[in-house]
Amino acid sequence: MENADGHLVATLQDSLSKLPASMVCFSNSLRHLFNESKVTGQDDATKKFLEVRDNTRQNAVVYTEKLLPLSENVVRSIGFFADYFQDLEFEDWAECLDDLIDDVEKAEGFCDLLKHMHNTMISDLKKNEDKAEVGIELLEKMKLQYERDSQSLRNKALERSESAGKKR
Repeated sequence: MENADGHLVATLQDSLSKLPASMVCFSNSLRHLFNESKVTGQDDATKKFLEVRDNTRQNAVVYTEKLLPLSENVVRSIGFFADYFQDLEFEDWAECLDDLIDDVEKAEGFCDLLKHMHNTMISDLKKNEDKAEVGIELLEKMKLQYERDSQSLRNKALERSESAGKKR
């Protein structure tokens, strides 16, 4: 059990250490979409895209400013509790037990809050995922329509070019 918990903590620490780089990459991608590849929002497909993009950005900000710092504090607190068990002799640990119980109850509250916040964000992301799938379908239809329109215009241009060539 102790080895499994240590593995879980190590996995969590590894994931948390990679998170800042992933968030920078994600943020840069959103910035590129927002600043360089402007989407007008003139039709349903692009409105849906903008809605998904804005919701994703909002969730990213909430995560980096609220959830991530709280997660780091909770993991740090768990590490402090582990230190108590490893560093103190039984008699010293027994003397601190009442304080430890109070700290554990507070930590449990933070863990419950963190769990609730993550579940809320997961729910929001799932809703956003559904909107993204609808938006992808709409954009795919729009792409096909633009391809048809493009081909039609090419055909008309070719006909007019040939017609102009015959009149000469």
